[in-house]
Amino acid sequence: MEKNKIGNLEAIALVFTVIINHTILTLSQDIVSNIKSSAILNVLFVGILAIFIGFIIYKLLKNFHGLDILDISNFLGGKILKNIIGILFFAYFTFTSAILLNQFSHSLQIIYYPLTNTFFIILLFVIATSIVCYLKFNSVIRTNLLTLPIVLISMISLFIANSKNFELGRIYPILGKGFNSTFLAGSGNLFAFGGLSLLYFLPPHLKDYSQYKKITFISILISLIYLLLNVSTTLLMFDTFVETDELMPLYSAVRYIEFGTFFQRLDSIFLLIWIISFSCYLAIMMNFCISIFKKLTNIKNSKFIVMPLGLLLVSIGIIPNNIALSNYLGSVIYKYSFFILVLLISLPILILANLKNKKLSGDNNVKKQFN
Repeated sequence: MEKNKIGNLEAIALVFTVIINHTILTLSQDIVSNIKSSAILNVLFVGILAIFIGFIIYKLLKNFHGLDILDISNFLGGKILKNIIGILFFAYFTFTSAILLNQFSHSLQIIYYPLTNTFFIILLFVIATSIVCYLKFNSVIRTNLLTLPIVLISMISLFIANSKNFELGRIYPILGKGFNSTFLAGSGNLFAFGGLSLLYFLPPHLKDYSQYKKITFISILISLIYLLLNVSTTLLMFDTFVETDELMPLYSAVRYIEFGTFFQRLDSIFLLIWIISFSCYLAIMMNFCISIFKKLTNIKNSKFIVMPLGLLLVSIGIIPNNIALSNYLGSVIYKYSFFILVLLISLPILILANLKNKKLSGDNNVKKQFN
């Protein structure tokens, strides 16, 4: 992955793909269930927070041109800190991908394959993405770039097609359960912008690092628009449904779409699009895990890691034996691990590294660290 540089659009798609695949499942459902009628206002608020945090990450990485969080950790605390951060991010990407794989597989089983064991669905996804990981990473990036506009268009179509089913009264009261729930406690929904985690690893892979700022803001903005569409559809179409239904609400929204006599039950088309998008997401996460492992061990050939990583994903993915447990792990643990690792650990590392770099007072100090 290190040798394959990516362009602006590919980088934006990388960040965007994280929020897409979490939103397709239960993310919008969790937000509406917790925030109630002020969910749309809450998403706008956390979107502004995400843009602000993205700006902070950009400013802190600006002095470490072309280096990622592992390189900067090495600069700050040596190999020990680098290894700790690398292991934490490896575990974070692996666990969240495996749990999301379990959620998606359980949903497919309930919808289409009730007699099929979830293990086999998980195994098929992992085998397919493992094969893809043996190919060049650019092929995954290009496929992801081609897929995401289709996903975005499908979401816009879903929103427009269901507009006749919206109950606008569900946005009242505007502040839902109150100011605290919407803005203070509601700021916890910042985890919805999980793509922020990839911003720490993008710099070494960009063709033109000077575009990093633009990539950051555009990817977060598109993610915000997408999340707004999803949350709006969920809130305006369903009420108590989001607290009791175990399936992804967007799939249920798709089943309401009808375009005349010949265009009904479009759920199969939407599911196909989501399956392709999820496969790209899983391949991307596996590649980032491989990249981290390669950087920690300094191995030259990383292809032999693919199969053990695939087995690890399967092993973690089959642990939740029902969709309720899977949804719990996917929302609660994913949420807290995002705040702890992506914000409370990584941001201070960047701040301290900038202070150290400033104290050393030399633009080439970081570069000398790696020469």
